[in-house]
Amino acid sequence: EKANKKKKQINDFKSSIIFENIDFSYDDKKYVLRNKSFEIKVNEFVIFKGQSGSGKSTIVDLIVGLQKPLKGNIFIDKTNINELDLESYRNLIGYVPQDNFLFNNTIKENIILDKSYDDKQIIEILKTSNCLEFIEKFSDKIYTQVGERGLGISGGQRQRICLARALIRKPRILILDEPTSSLDFESSQIIFQTIEKLIGKMTIIMICHSSNFLEKKAKNINFFDQ
Repeated sequence: EKANKKKKQINDFKSSIIFENIDFSYDDKKYVLRNKSFEIKVNEFVIFKGQSGSGKSTIVDLIVGLQKPLKGNIFIDKTNINELDLESYRNLIGYVPQDNFLFNNTIKENIILDKSYDDKQIIEILKTSNCLEFIEKFSDKIYTQVGERGLGISGGQRQRICLARALIRKPRILILDEPTSSLDFESSQIIFQTIEKLIGKMTIIMICHSSNFLEKKAKNINFFDQ
């Protein structure tokens, strides 16, 4: 996508994301979303629940601006998303996908990607994401090579590094797409404990199939009735 500097720049997220009577379909035949409305307020923790195909991931695509609704409006801080410069808006978003991906490089390079952060900043975010404990056990610490697709470390460790990658950019909106779907119970609990520490510090949107102890702390939007 080409950046459109004629559209409104946004450098903070201050009030809410509003879905207003949203319809969406991928083939113009079967609706994935039908007349869907809700509001996510700043620093709120929201969990989208529902079976596969109920529209949870589509909601995320719409929030990020990767898809456009067939009908209805999406407002970011009272501005229609169509009027926003998407590049500036997406700079406010941290995203942790269901299928994590690491490059055949060091832990440090996988976290910072093409940005510049000093080791102190990296260590601080490793503490926040519960990575530091296992990284300190490696002889090369943050300079440990993770292997192709990160196969040199465990699934839970890969997911925590992906979370650190999202958090180091200090997002105002953090999106977690089934962050524990492929993890064992112990690794899942570590991820959930990390998320718990972030509640109230940023807006957190989590897609989740299974129940977990965080549900009592969240605004739950159930998609089973879609």
